[in-house]
Formats: sequence, structure tokens, C-alpha cells
Amino acid sequence: MNITPKDSDAEKAVLSCMLLAPESMVDRAASELNARSFFEYSNRIIFEAIIDMRENNRELPDVLTLTANLRDKGQLESAGGASFISDLLNELPTVAVYPQYCKRLKEMESRRMMIAVCGEFSTMAYDMQEDVETLLDRFETDVMAMQASKDASMETMRIFSEVLISAMVKIEQRYLAGGEIPGISTGFERLDTMSNGFQEQQLWVIAGRPGAGKTAALMNLVDQLCTNRRCSIAVFSAEMSSEQLAMRALSARAGIDGLQLSRGEINKGDFKSLVNTVQSCKDWNLVIDDKSSMKVSYIRRKTRQAVRERGVKIVFVDYLQLLSEEDGSRNREDAIRRISAGLKNLAKELKITVVALAQLSREPERRTGGKPKVSDLRDSGSIEQDADAVCLIHPHPDNAEDELTPRYDFIVGKMRGGEIGTIAMKFKKQITQFVELTPEELQAERFDTTAQGSELK
Repeated sequence: MNITPKDSDAEKAVLSCMLLAPESMVDRAASELNARSFFEYSNRIIFEAIIDMRENNRELPDVLTLTANLRDKGQLESAGGASFISDLLNELPTVAVYPQYCKRLKEMESRRMMIAVCGEFSTMAYDMQEDVETLLDRFETDVMAMQASKDASMETMRIFSEVLISAMVKIEQRYLAGGEIPGISTGFERLDTMSNGFQEQQLWVIAGRPGAGKTAALMNLVDQLCTNRRCSIAVFSAEMSSEQLAMRALSARAGIDGLQLSRGEINKGDFKSLVNTVQSCKDWNLVIDDKSSMKVSYIRRKTRQAVRERGVKIVFVDYLQLLSEEDGSRNREDAIRRISAGLKNLAKELKITVVALAQLSREPERRTGGKPKVSDLRDSGSIEQDADAVCLIHPHPDNAEDELTPRYDFIVGKMRGGEIGTIAMKFKKQITQFVELTPEELQAERFDTTAQGSELK
């Protein structure tokens, strides 16, 4: 018969330390342990009473005040009685041994948590009504929570003087790097300037109306990142198959019309170019998942695996509104809110960048000029709230004259810690490739527009 992991002597030793030197040990134990760290019910009651006296009554406990406190709450007998509490002072001669007993308690707590989690999920696995993907995600989340709680002393509150030093180290690193952007380059110079690149724990949203070029923009970013070996990438495509995405990548890099490529209408020269392009792409550190009916829970589980096994730094999701609703969603807006929050939490949890494509509502079409706003994000305002960066793809109003390479605006409507503004692009439609316009090209375009206006007059 298996025995529940516990160490009653270690529990009493920790309580003894808290009573021997309450001015230093109570706060330390409160930051490193919790009531669940104690298996014996009596020891748990005593620990909670000591912490309560310190935090709520603002007094340092001793044997007499602790005994009186427990008696007043009717818990003295449950805590072992007055003699048990008095004997705690005789457990240890010094508090120097506290660290080893504290470590022992945390180890026993972790073992009990493992048993509880495995037991719970064993029962749930037998329930055929439970969704497997949801179960797997919850199991992995609980396991990671156990890993994090293994060090209960991990502090999230930091003294400002320490934060200042940490900030100065980062500033110095960037200074010595000669002003290089702190994040991973997007491959688009103006976008890098405005955003400082893709950075850890960020959620980016690239949005547009249907057919505006969202997936093309995604694949252009992937191309830039992979070509320069900047990092490992994962793409979750709920809209297009992995082969379709690969064809888009080949079309853009080889400069071959995408429609002709999909039909096989290419000549020998094109085919040779394709073979060379495949050779240049085969070492891309990229994985694609085109599973239908994806949930955020599925993306989270697969991303953890990709981060662990392949060191993935950036995850692309195509696209947000196509993801399946999470269990418990009340309506579509609530579902999108959960999806958006889930992707943001994923970025924070794994310290990666998540880039999600999203649909815009029809509001821009009702507006003069059709220029979109961040508030036009479809189905939920929570996307705008959760995102660190929002880029809106908008076909330029003066596109009628150039059907093959129309002008597009990348409207950076939100950028935490960066700039907002508009980036001018040309879109090579036949190969679905966006190209950033240089300042000289923009100046020439303005001059040409002014000249045309003069001729009309």
C-alpha cells in the first residue's frame, strides 16, 4: 500500500523556527511556503494562525499569544492543544537549519500535487464526454504549474533599485550593439523602426478585410525571418493547407506567377528556378500545422512542444476568427475574447512573440476613403485590448492605375513602446509579395501625383 508523502518532523521544525525568531522567520516562511505545504492538519492550522497574526493583527507571535489566538477561534484542540504548541520551542536549538526543512516540505508538497493531478486526470480520462484536446492542455498546464510552484520562493515583486540595474544592463547592451533593434527584425526597415522588432511576450495582430493580403503578409514575414536565420518559427494555419503556403513561398522567392505555378503552367526555365529556390528554402527552421478546427488549447500544447524541441521564438496564427470556440463560451464575442486572451497568455508564458491574423468588420467600407481603424477588429474589442501591436492592411485608394503592383498601406494603429503611423507598400500580386517603398520612391510618387494634378488644371 502506498503511503502519502509527508514529513511531520520537518513540519514541526519549520513551525519551531517561526516561533523561535518570528521577526525574521515568519515573513520568510510566508513567502516560501503555504498551508498546503503542511500535510498534518494540526500543523496547517498553526501555520495559518501565525501568518494571520502577522498579516492582520500585525503582531509577532510567541507561544502564549499563539495559544490565546487559537483558543479565541476555537481551534486550540484541533491544533494539538497548548502543550503541543509549547513543545514546538523544544524542537530545534537554532533556526539555521530552516532551509533544509523548508526544502523538504516543498518536496513533499510537490509529490502530493503530482499524485492529486494524476488521480484527477485519470478519472477524467475515463469520462468519454470530456474533449481530449482540452484534457491534454489542462494536464500540461497543471504540470507546468507544479514546475513553477516547485520554487515557492520565486518572487514577482522586485525592489525598484534592482529593476533600475536590470534596465541599465539592457540599455548598455543596446548601446554597445550600435543602436540595433532590441527585438527580432521583421525584415521591413520602417516596421522595425516603429516597433523595435518582434519582442518576447508580445501579441501582434495583422488585420484586414477578406482578400486584403493578410496571409501574403504572413508568408512575407516568414520568408524574411527564415532567409536570414533569425529564429525558429511555427505557423498554425486554420485557413490554408501547408502545401498552399509552401507554393506561396516558392512563388514569391522564385518570382513565378502563383496562379501559373498552382496550375503547373511553367516552362523549363521556371522549373530550374524552382529547383534552386527549393534548395535555398529546405533549411528553413519552420514548422507548419494546418489541422482543421484548431482551439487555442491545441495551439498552446503544440507550441510548448515546439518551443521545447525546436526553440521556436515566433508563432503565426492564420487566422484568429477561424479558431474553434473554447469550452464554456457564451457567445461568439465571448469566444473571441477567450481566444485573444489565450494567445496573449501564451506569449507571456513561453516568452515568445505570437502574430495572429484577424478579420476587420465592414465598417471601413461604410467610411469615406475606406480607411480602417483598430476599433474595426471584428467580433470583439478585446483583441485591441490584448494586442501589443495592431497592423491594418489597406489597399490604397489610387490603385486603379496599377493592377499588377498596387499600392497598399500598412497602418500601424497600435504599438506598445513604439510608434504608430502608416508604411507605404507595393504589392506584387502575381507573386503575392509586399515590398516596402523607399523614401525616394515615395517622393517620386508624390511628384508624379502633383504633376498629374497640374495637367488636369
